[in-house]
Amino acid sequence: VVYKGRQVLMDRTVAIKMLQSQHIADSMSVKRFHQEGKAASKMNHPHVITVYDFGVTPTSGQPFIVMDYLLGTDLSQIIKQEGQLGVERSLKILAQSTDALDHAHRMGVIHRDLKPSNIMLIDYEDEKDYVKVVDFGVAKLISAGGEQQRLTQMDEVCGSPVYMSPEQIKSPKNVATKSDVYSLAVTFYHALTGKVPYDCNSYSDFEILSKIVHDDLDLSNVPSSWSALFSEMLIKDAAYR
Repeated sequence: VVYKGRQVLMDRTVAIKMLQSQHIADSMSVKRFHQEGKAASKMNHPHVITVYDFGVTPTSGQPFIVMDYLLGTDLSQIIKQEGQLGVERSLKILAQSTDALDHAHRMGVIHRDLKPSNIMLIDYEDEKDYVKVVDFGVAKLISAGGEQQRLTQMDEVCGSPVYMSPEQIKSPKNVATKSDVYSLAVTFYHALTGKVPYDCNSYSDFEILSKIVHDDLDLSNVPSSWSALFSEMLIKDAAYR
């Protein structure tokens, strides 16, 4: 649950995200919530949501994260409203999202759930479509020594099926930065065409996962100027992506 709040001494409006009380007894939910705060707080980038504090309330023991209060619309809502985005607008949003993602990866954070609803578009000063990448709730942290902090069960798949990479489905515990690259490509396929690659109304989640692993994405309805980029970002084998 997210509350609008005010940091009194700084005179700053913030968002306060709290784990609902019924989930406090679930140690995995608590650890994931803490990991979200830890992942976001590692980053300092204009296109990544800023975390100011996280901790646990002294009375109820509820974990909380204090972060940017964003006034804007996420990319999924824009796509719903407008059907599809033009090439120029998509390129502007993609460039900012890529900058944010590059910074996250340099800081040892893999998002693992990139999709249009996690790309917020706000008005910043006189600039429209200013990107803030949000929701690191299933992020994976990599230490300086390369060790991955895993909070999932051995074979648990995390993320939103339509935007997931093949390796995220086949071996979720070994997901690396290139999985985010794949998800970003699918996100902007959706933005450019107005359609997700595999419609949830036409296929079950299992069928969608199977198609992601085995079928190549049809790029015939993507603007020709984007085909080469998408072809590289959507390679099934992450080693060649």
